[in-house]
Amino acid sequence: MKSAKTSEPLTCKDPALISYRASLDVPATTLEAVTRWLIAHRRRAGARPVQRAASARVQALLVLRWFKEATTLKVLAADAGISVATAYRYVHEAIDVLAARAPRLPQVLATARAEQRPYVCLEGT
Repeated sequence: MKSAKTSEPLTCKDPALISYRASLDVPATTLEAVTRWLIAHRRRAGARPVQRAASARVQALLVLRWFKEATTLKVLAADAGISVATAYRYVHEAIDVLAARAPRLPQVLATARAEQRPYVCLEGT
């Protein structure tokens, strides 16, 4: 293939990442809530240093993409401009924050009984 402006062939000397905008099928309120929870987690005593590689919003996006699209850590890290190790730590930290806010099984069953639900679907992953 020839370049449009010159007669020299096109070559790929340095592969480059192509960035693009994408949509995530998650309500904005979910992103806002997870971001708030992560900010609160980061402010607690004993948390990692204030200076972080990415904002709480970016961390929320990482974990939401992890759950919703099963995006690999390598891709998440590249998109966020952080290392794979940091992406791994951020995703698992966010999972811990979400898990701490999740209702416990007895609470879920009591609510289902009170609402007279005929069944409850439980996901074990």
